[in-house]
Amino acid sequence: MQEALYIDLIAKYLSGNIEPPEQEKLLAWVAESPANQAYFDEIIQLWSASGEYEDAFTPPNESKIENAWQAVEQKRSRPAPTTNIRYLSFGKVLLRAAAAILLLVTVAYWLWKPGNEADAFVAISTGASERKEITLPDGSTVWMNESSRLEYPRDFKKRQVVLDGEAFFDVRKVNGQTFTIRSGEALTTVLGTSFNVRAYPEEGGVEVTVKTGKVELKAAEATENRVLLSPGDAGVFEKSRKQVVKIEKRNDNSDAWKTRSMTFDDAPVSEVIQVLERYFEVDIEVSNEAILKCQFKMNMRQNPKLDGILELMDFTMNLKAVRQKDKYILNGDGC
Repeated sequence: MQEALYIDLIAKYLSGNIEPPEQEKLLAWVAESPANQAYFDEIIQLWSASGEYEDAFTPPNESKIENAWQAVEQKRSRPAPTTNIRYLSFGKVLLRAAAAILLLVTVAYWLWKPGNEADAFVAISTGASERKEITLPDGSTVWMNESSRLEYPRDFKKRQVVLDGEAFFDVRKVNGQTFTIRSGEALTTVLGTSFNVRAYPEEGGVEVTVKTGKVELKAAEATENRVLLSPGDAGVFEKSRKQVVKIEKRNDNSDAWKTRSMTFDDAPVSEVIQVLERYFEVDIEVSNEAILKCQFKMNMRQNPKLDGILELMDFTMNLKAVRQKDKYILNGDGC
């Protein structure tokens, strides 16, 4: 089962025998959900506690895997690490066995207890070109964009979700309870409102754009670094600087993927290109930077087509779009 892989990685991590790629994979798994984090933390605590007994009887150069984790490995029918034969007193054997059994019982409890991660958390994913509309236990509605993942506790006593990807939230007000979205290192908190969150892991920032109500965007680990967003506002958590900033958006098309419509009201071409690149998943360049300052007006309400938009730009701004392999080049003199 998948959990066995991470048990093995945790064992290597605790013993100091983990390779850098393995450690990166383990820490990424820990960050995926609160349940993974809680499981990892509990194993660390038990390992530290068992170390108090181990230190009394085991020389410093003896591998920790020879002790507590050997029981875990044996449980999974994997060959135990090769060890030198040692003669221990009956009391030492009992203490070392107790530490190993304690870890083994904890692992078994987390993997097979009622309400384990599979039962306690709901995870919903979308594939490429797939979108979903879901209703959360509190009545809030979420529209998920493609290649996204949403996770939340099944009981939903605390209105907290984890998002990787992009989603539009219409959050229902419930007795003054806050609603929180964790996206990597960014935290979005609301009471009842509608807004779009774009948080694809491969992108350099987490972007929140507000339709109605008020939204707080902050760095998860820095309470003083936050912005309060009102309708029409947008904020970005910049991953590289770990900073939250408010950005100007005269034309909000953040949820164009959901509404299947676009509106530009004298929008600079630089902004238009960004929207088109996201919506149609293409690269667009200009042959003359003066083009970026030109302004474009358009209102396309039903399933906009890239070719149609480029033809309109050609007609209204005297631009010529040329396709070169996997990208488009906009040619013109500018404004």
